[in-house]
Amino acid sequence: MFDFIYFYCCFLFFPAFICWYLFLSECTVSVPKLYFCGTLKVHFYITILSVPTGQINKTATYIEINSAIKKCIDTHSVGRLAIGYGLELRIGRNGKAVWWVRKKKAGKLVSKNLGEYPGISLKDARGMAVSFAEQIKRVTDKDNYNVNQAFCDWSEIKILQLKHREDRLDDTYNNFENIALRFRKHVLKKFGNWNLADLTAQDLIKHWEPLKDENGYATETIRKLCSYVKSIQIFARDAGKCQITHDLTQLSASYVFKAKERRPAIPFTELPWLFQKLEQSIRGYGVSYNVFLASLYTLCRPGEIACLEWSWCNFDKDYISFPTSIMKKEKEWDIPMTTQLKALLKAQVKTSNRFVFPACRARKKKSKLVMNIPALERTKKEIEDKKQSIIEEGHISRESVNTLLNRNGLQGIQTAHGLRSLGRSFMAAKRVDPILAEKCIAHNTEELEGLEEYQRYEYIEERRPIMQMWCDYVDACREKALQAIRNGNLIE
Repeated sequence: MFDFIYFYCCFLFFPAFICWYLFLSECTVSVPKLYFCGTLKVHFYITILSVPTGQINKTATYIEINSAIKKCIDTHSVGRLAIGYGLELRIGRNGKAVWWVRKKKAGKLVSKNLGEYPGISLKDARGMAVSFAEQIKRVTDKDNYNVNQAFCDWSEIKILQLKHREDRLDDTYNNFENIALRFRKHVLKKFGNWNLADLTAQDLIKHWEPLKDENGYATETIRKLCSYVKSIQIFARDAGKCQITHDLTQLSASYVFKAKERRPAIPFTELPWLFQKLEQSIRGYGVSYNVFLASLYTLCRPGEIACLEWSWCNFDKDYISFPTSIMKKEKEWDIPMTTQLKALLKAQVKTSNRFVFPACRARKKKSKLVMNIPALERTKKEIEDKKQSIIEEGHISRESVNTLLNRNGLQGIQTAHGLRSLGRSFMAAKRVDPILAEKCIAHNTEELEGLEEYQRYEYIEERRPIMQMWCDYVDACREKALQAIRNGNLIE
């Protein structure tokens, strides 16, 4: 009977009391929540409901907080005092009050304990709630950062790194276009719309399985893709674009790569046989053959000789100065001009083209890239504006010497880059000082000299007699081959 009367009073008289309290305190308190737990009990959940979502309740005061705590102690009940912006004060039966903040992240409610009251003041709790909400918003934005966006952002940095070589804008465009094509085909085509944080190593390894060779070894394409993915994830993490949940920087550890093979090259003693193979073929003559001779005379890399310009040649002081932008080590390099090299260069027909070995015809490379990469498009526009594109003027292909050798049956036997090993082996056989020999092929020698920082002398005059001795040997081998062809006694 008593329980019935108590229940009746609560529902009839308590709402009137609530309205009177709201009128006086200018705040709202919810109707008591009734529930049964064995016997009927009343628990008062004190909460402020008039606060719009996402705003701080300016009406909450320390008096109301202390009053709510006292009421929970007196009634031996738990309570929650909502402040706004997801901030609330949870009060226990013993009066212990703890600040909590709750926000939605990806459709799920995320809660965080901010600390106890009064250790954390109301003002501090509000500030912490705002910071937590902003942090959740940033994390939510990062969760939507997909692989395609990551690649486009990374490409901005990558192209800037390549494009500092202002006189090679066309090469920058072509090189990065190849990177983009490879990445689009093997990564973006399937994973482009995936969140970067969700991409796992297992996904990539399974997708790249067909790229392995017949023996199960990882190909060079896989090696490059691992490098690209590693670089992109490091960029996204360090730039704060995405919270990395799966490490992709160790992808290459999951593959077995073939041992790096040396570039094919014959012994320097077989150089007469090499000349004989080329001189016997009508394909052995022309600009490509002159590039082949220049490569032997200078022992430079194929790309450095193909890009050789007239402005780099000093015929008065007999040396060629390669600029920083063209060298592998990005360091200006001078090489002595031997008698044979000087005669070869002067025999070249000088045209309006700035290159010593110009392309046979203007070539316009049609882009195969379908995706839109802003940095790549800007680079293409710069090429057109500066009119340095290969459409107007260009040098011979870097692969011209390799093509010459392959067409004459030397594929897998001798490469253009392998010509450098012939000269270096010859110098070793002649007991040339290792430092001078390494300088002759444009290698760094700081470790050999033990002076990694201060030694900057390039030994150009000391290298001149060594290079002359090598060029004399090259001419002797060529003459021996021609003599064998004239006499019909071919070298085996």
